[in-house]
Amino acid sequence: MNRYYEPRGRRRSRQGLTKNHKIAIACAGVVVLFGGLMYAVGEPEQPQAQEIIWIAEKTTRSPGVIPSALRRRIQEAADEGGASLTAYAVGQRAEKIGSVSLDATLDGDRIDDPVRRASVIDGRVSTLAGRLAQSPAGSDGFSLYQALRVGADEGASAGVPVEVWLSTTVLTGSVDPLSIPTLTENEADPSQAVDELKKGSLGRLDLGLVNLHVIMLSPVGAGQEPLSPRSESWRATFVKTLAEQLGATVTDPLRENSTRPAWPNSSAVPAIVPMPEPTPVTPPPPVVKDEPPPPPRIDNAAFEPDEATLLDPAAVHVAVSAVVAAYKAQPGRYRVVVVGYCARIGGRDGAVRLSKERAEAIAALLQNDGIDRADVETRGAGFDELADPTQPPVSPAQRVVVIQLVTR
Repeated sequence: MNRYYEPRGRRRSRQGLTKNHKIAIACAGVVVLFGGLMYAVGEPEQPQAQEIIWIAEKTTRSPGVIPSALRRRIQEAADEGGASLTAYAVGQRAEKIGSVSLDATLDGDRIDDPVRRASVIDGRVSTLAGRLAQSPAGSDGFSLYQALRVGADEGASAGVPVEVWLSTTVLTGSVDPLSIPTLTENEADPSQAVDELKKGSLGRLDLGLVNLHVIMLSPVGAGQEPLSPRSESWRATFVKTLAEQLGATVTDPLRENSTRPAWPNSSAVPAIVPMPEPTPVTPPPPVVKDEPPPPPRIDNAAFEPDEATLLDPAAVHVAVSAVVAAYKAQPGRYRVVVVGYCARIGGRDGAVRLSKERAEAIAALLQNDGIDRADVETRGAGFDELADPTQPPVSPAQRVVVIQLVTR
């Protein structure tokens, strides 16, 4: 059998690409694909640097201190990296003090040792605080409007939510159209105070891009009394409600209890007058029901046999106490009727006499308990009437004295 062999050159062309050629083409494809993806996706965004805004009330009633809560937040941001701190002083007006980086580096490299890093950051923040101390922010008064406007402007400039820390006594706000001390002196409700302030320039602020952290400072200075619990509650509710109604995201206000003197060159404000605590309301006396109490019955066992002498007056006092209390609670409303009864045993005259004497004995006891004798009527029914119609006439249930309050 003859076999057919293709020429060598033609046979090589049918074998196709060599292995090396295939590898080269595959690598080129990967490069092209990766380049296309990079073009479509774009370069990865770099994380934005985080900026912390500190707005410090600088008045003669605000302590010259970096609040402890803010210090903790600064160190936390320094540990995370990529943050900065910008400070403003606010008195009669707002003054920007400057900014410092919260990135601690050495020769371009981040300082990993937390103690050294904290020391570097603390030095920068202290320098910034020193500049704040030397920068005047007006001579008289404190403008809450200017303080909040700083936050609004920072948010508008950044175009993204900004983290704002406001350290303030709140209650020194006196430069705005309607002063806060006027509201507290008139004991306005915090929500009402917010409504009043929003009628002025404060109401035009937009804090929609502000994440606000309020630190309430304890007021200091000569003649300043400690704030009352009512003042503390009022300012916390007021400042949070105001900021929320202006669009801010607000955390619960914190308190800074530092008693350090005010910053140098502070704007002068008068002492804050603590709001008085509300006068305790005395509850009204209990309302006595119109219905008199059930008529008590003093049975035969309370007396000496066949006599009108009480065996245990103290026990009878207890038995008639409800009648006495009702009589005294509504003077002039009731009179008292005391009726003695006897079982149908023995003669009629003796029964009437004994029942009358026993009624008189109870009347005397009521008089001793404070019931006017002129308001007491006594009667001896003997056995002509039944004290308990459900029982036989000779039953011991008929041998009683019944006391009844009767409305005039």
